[in-house]
Amino acid sequence: MTHGRTVALAALISVPFLSLAGGCDSGADDGAGAGAASGCVTGSCQPWQLCQEGQCVPVQGRCDDGADCVLPEVCSAEHWCTPPPGPCAGVDCSGNGTCAELGGQVQCVCDTGYEGSDCDVCADGYVDFGDGSCVPDPCESFPCEEHRRCDLDLQSRATTCVCDDGYTGDDCDECTDGYFPSGRDCVSEVLFALPLANPAAAMIDLPVIGFDNNPAAGSSDLDCESYLGQPFPFCYDQHNGSDFMLKGGFPTMDAGSTEVRAAAPGEVIEAHDGEFDRCRVDILTQGIVCPGYDYVTPPNFVKLLHGDGKQTWYWHLKRSSVLVTVGQYVDCGDPLALVGSSGLSSAPHLHFVVVTADGDAVDPFAGPSSQPGSHWVEQDGPDGLPGAVCQ
Repeated sequence: MTHGRTVALAALISVPFLSLAGGCDSGADDGAGAGAASGCVTGSCQPWQLCQEGQCVPVQGRCDDGADCVLPEVCSAEHWCTPPPGPCAGVDCSGNGTCAELGGQVQCVCDTGYEGSDCDVCADGYVDFGDGSCVPDPCESFPCEEHRRCDLDLQSRATTCVCDDGYTGDDCDECTDGYFPSGRDCVSEVLFALPLANPAAAMIDLPVIGFDNNPAAGSSDLDCESYLGQPFPFCYDQHNGSDFMLKGGFPTMDAGSTEVRAAAPGEVIEAHDGEFDRCRVDILTQGIVCPGYDYVTPPNFVKLLHGDGKQTWYWHLKRSSVLVTVGQYVDCGDPLALVGSSGLSSAPHLHFVVVTADGDAVDPFAGPSSQPGSHWVEQDGPDGLPGAVCQ
């Protein structure tokens, strides 16, 4: 019995030591990915390693530490060789874009349908139905008739046509309270376009001689205050309108003058024609004279009433040029007459007056000396004049 046990023990001693786990020997990886070890067998290495020639080594693209990666890549906590953290690290653009460094600035380049610094807002033409994604807005392809707009119910996703702001009625052809008719439109306030033609900037001399915003009578015609606080020649004392002087004076007037046009849609409430149209300033007396008359003859003029109760007056028109009659409705830009020099006029020009619904003449230009709001659609238009664009 003793001899048999001795032989068995000697046989065990002669067999190399085998790991009970079937893995690497004393240099085996402890499970933390600390490095390759000798004596490994297939299946004994970490998931990112292979056993090669008795060593546990990382597969391509994987790593135990930075030494396994090609600079400038680094070894991540998940044992991947990755680019080093850059300026876009941690910027996910809400999952709706790609971070990029453009011109030295880190910014999100948003996917289609998204906008905002973090790509977290739907762009125009896209809508979020509540799931955080931006999809094409159904209203973009849902046609509505004039004065209507598409209304989208986000819950049901149904689209319908409703009246635009300011409109009401079954056909959206009536104005709600606080809005006024202006042509085919309803507006909260009627605004005006340049009231005469100025092709190639060839018909109007600058500056416009404007409204006097100083109500007190001055000691001379030079005592005045334009909408910008300027004195003559930007205004003159007690002037209640805006004078657009005809470039070239009487020769231009005799060559055909230029059209006076309706500054906004409206009804003709007064019109007068047939008066002498060559009144001028007398150089010696500095007064107005109408040659052939011993008095200042009446002006030719047109008055329009607009939807919000305001009026516009067009003064000093050329004789036999008035094209409209009382009760007639005109649209913005329609010709009314030609520039002349009838009435109390120093030279051919249009005297344009804006009168409120309360009957007060006001400066159509907004400024520190007039009022904050302009009565022009485009106050600062081309050529130093209000724009000719209609409301």
